[in-house]
Amino acid sequence: MRGNLTCPDKCGFEFNTQFLRDLTELDKLSKIYIKREIYITSGPRCPEYNAKVKGINGSTHTEGIAADIEFLNSEDLYFLIKHSLGLGICRIGINREHKYIHIDKGMKSKRFDKNIIWLY
Repeated sequence: MRGNLTCPDKCGFEFNTQFLRDLTELDKLSKIYIKREIYITSGPRCPEYNAKVKGINGSTHTEGIAADIEFLNSEDLYFLIKHSLGLGICRIGINREHKYIHIDKGMKSKRFDKNIIWLY
């Protein structure tokens, strides 16, 4: 697993322990099925950094329970959706333009409830 595993602000904020276990499991499966490790384009963010990058107030990134993961093609996307759901991920956002998938274990946000997949 590569990428933003701690807050880019260098404040020490990290993923929630259980969510990190889920990401580690997803990474293990990724190495088997798509033959590469996952790349996290955006991970945990402290509230200050989240505001700096104009993230949504109350973002699950600020709870350490969200990650944006790069996908290269439709096979990657299918793999990430299938195995994320298998790990109990309850909210998935797909950004087709920037080729990343947002996954989180939040129960609700200002925009979306749990058990949802959205495009943006």
